[in-house]
Amino acid sequence: MLKSGWLAGATLTVALSLGLSLGGCGFKTPPLPPEAVVPETITDLRATVTENGLILNWSYPRQTIHGRELTRIDSFELYRAEVPVDQVCDNCPIPFGRPLTVTGGEIDREEGRTAHYEYTSLRPNHTYSFKVQARNSWWAVSSDSNTISITWPPADNN
Repeated sequence: MLKSGWLAGATLTVALSLGLSLGGCGFKTPPLPPEAVVPETITDLRATVTENGLILNWSYPRQTIHGRELTRIDSFELYRAEVPVDQVCDNCPIPFGRPLTVTGGEIDREEGRTAHYEYTSLRPNHTYSFKVQARNSWWAVSSDSNTISITWPPADNN
């Protein structure tokens, strides 16, 4: 008799604990599936050559992949590959390294917004490739943008 009373009490305690801990997740609104906040793919990555190197520009995505309006982008991940000209292979995958993080921000509803990144660590006789992803959180990242590749001019031999 004593064992069954203890077992009933333990069962009730476990059931109450589970019911209270699983009853709420802390969200004020229904949670969204991850793909609902994933930004659209950036399609206009471009580079401008300057006397110091390159200025990379791209537009902030204005909506998610499901067409919901975005008001901000948390950050961008800029991927870079550097390959000596004599080792460039047209059919090989581009060896992108770890991404650089570029700070995002608010998106103007009317005007949109453009991101900029200046890259000055260019070496002669190397081909540089870049792509970018927009990030809204650690799990909401866009697909890769268009990839651009630029071969840096050889150094002057004066």
